[in-house]
Amino acid sequence: MSAFGPAGRELSIMIPTYNCAELLKETLEALARQTLDLSEAQIEIVDDCSTKDDPEATARKVWGSRVSFFRQPQNVTAIPNFNTCIERAEREWLYILHGDDYPTLDGLEAMQEALAFNPDARAVFGRVIFCDQDSSATAVSDSFGPGLHGPLVINPEMWRGSPAQFVGVIASRSAFSICGPFSEEYVHVADLWMWWRLANAVPVAYTNRLCGYYRSHPANHTSSLITEGVNLREAATVLSRIAKELYGSVTTAAAEGFFDPLLQRIWDQALSLLGSGDREAYSRCLAVAVDTGIDPKGRLGRREFARKARRLAARIVR
Repeated sequence: MSAFGPAGRELSIMIPTYNCAELLKETLEALARQTLDLSEAQIEIVDDCSTKDDPEATARKVWGSRVSFFRQPQNVTAIPNFNTCIERAEREWLYILHGDDYPTLDGLEAMQEALAFNPDARAVFGRVIFCDQDSSATAVSDSFGPGLHGPLVINPEMWRGSPAQFVGVIASRSAFSICGPFSEEYVHVADLWMWWRLANAVPVAYTNRLCGYYRSHPANHTSSLITEGVNLREAATVLSRIAKELYGSVTTAAAEGFFDPLLQRIWDQALSLLGSGDREAYSRCLAVAVDTGIDPKGRLGRREFARKARRLAARIVR
């Protein structure tokens, strides 16, 4: 018997939305085209009190009354809305599908296939295609392991960033019961922390087939998330927690290069803010590495020194 049951009757597809009705149409149309029969799956939109559009009207145009709709009485923000999806899911398997992402044609079938070959698994991770706002592909996520599918093995290199995205993850209700809800302690990396908890709490299967399109929106450099370095600080905090479990200490993890991708990201974001003329935001971003202890060798400090030296040399030449 298939993991998601005949016609998907053991699958809840919960779609959190907030002011993304234009992209929601593409998400729902992708569900309608799935090679996997979803005729008996629970499909529900959980709207976080949208103010700029009407996601329910969009859903009715695509799927009529087939899709149920729940609207938060007031805006609760993203993470509590994800947890509402968990609470309202009625079936054994739960797919939280963002209203601006969408599965590949056989994405759900691929994830069910991985579970069929790994019947003890209580969650499945699938690879995704990164795309821009116009749905143009920009990158593909890394492989999870050898072969087409198999049991996920904890690999330190895999966890230097988030190995999975919502559009490529399906987990059982029993898995969420063990792990608990998404942590409201984080905004930017609540998903990474959840995937880590799942991978350590229950058997997870993977598929290297491409299961979905993850839409990456341009960062708003005027938002406090960026200018205050909140996104970087959250990432450093969660990766430090993971590093301690993998290596025993942050210092050891840093020596092994565990934080190198994050350090590069900190540098890139800092330079971008400096380029926009925000020197204070630039300094705040660089301070994340020092404050959280993820750069004990002072690599970013040396880069900053080199940047200033180049600027000084250029002035002298002029």
